[in-house]
Amino acid sequence: MAASCIASGEPAKLRSSEVGRSLPQFGATNETILRKIKDIFETKTVPALAALLGVTVKTARNRVERERKFTIDELATMMHSDHGWEVVAAIMADAPRPPQWWRICAPVMNAAEIRKMQMVAQRRVANALEDALDADQDLTAAIERAELLAIRATNEPRQMGHEARSSAGLRDRGMAAPAKARGKIPYAGRSR
Repeated sequence: MAASCIASGEPAKLRSSEVGRSLPQFGATNETILRKIKDIFETKTVPALAALLGVTVKTARNRVERERKFTIDELATMMHSDHGWEVVAAIMADAPRPPQWWRICAPVMNAAEIRKMQMVAQRRVANALEDALDADQDLTAAIERAELLAIRATNEPRQMGHEARSSAGLRDRGMAAPAKARGKIPYAGRSR
C-alpha cells in the first residue's frame, strides 16, 4: 500500500531515509524457541546452533539475530536432538490452553527427567563408594607394610648379631639365667 498525501490525494514522495527498515515478523513461537536455544547454549550460541541444525554459521546468526525464522525442518532437527524435550516444553508453555495429550505427556516426561537425574546421582554415589573402598584397601595395605617394616626393624639388630656370630663360627647360645634364679648367690657368705 503506497503512502499518499491526505490533502491532495496524490502519492507522497518519501525518501528512503524517512521509511523505516522493514523487518520480517519473527513471531512468538520463534521467539520462544530462540530464548530456549539461548538458555541451552549460554555461551557461543551461534556456533552451537549451527552445529545442532547442520547449517552455516551465517544461517545460525540470522536465526539468533531474528533476521530469519526457524524453518519446520530446523524445528524438527531440534526436536530430534537431546534438547528436543526442552524446546517442545518451551513451546507448549505458551499454549493458552494445553491440550489433553500435553497434560498427560508433560508429567511423564518430567518423571523421566527426574529418573535420569536420579540415575546420574546413583552412578556418582557408586563411583564415590568404589573410590572410598579402593582408598581403604590402599590404606590397609600401607598399614600392613608399615607394621611389617616396624617388626623387621625391631628384629634386625638381633638378627644381625646372629648372622655375625654364625659367620665367625661361634655357637648361638642363649643367655644364662641370672644366678639368683639358679639358686646361687655370688659371694654369699664368702669373704673375698
